[in-house]
Amino acid sequence: MSAIVVDASVGVKWFVPEVHAAEARQWRNGPDELHAPAFFFDLEIANMLWKKVRRAQWQQRCQEAFQIFLPLKGS
Repeated sequence: MSAIVVDASVGVKWFVPEVHAAEARQWRNGPDELHAPAFFFDLEIANMLWKKVRRAQWQQRCQEAFQIFLPLKGS
């Protein structure tokens, strides 16, 4: 098992179909231990999802991702 640091671009791909989303989901479901930067939930994920909603891209998927990420913020 390896420790992997993921950034927001990988986290968003877990929920929004983008280029390399399949690879990102493999990391999430794999045996490796995932770590994220301190601003992963607060700023990075929220900002990327907000931009997608503003552009009317994947609005439903982004709202679902917000519901998943917000409870994780406190852990």
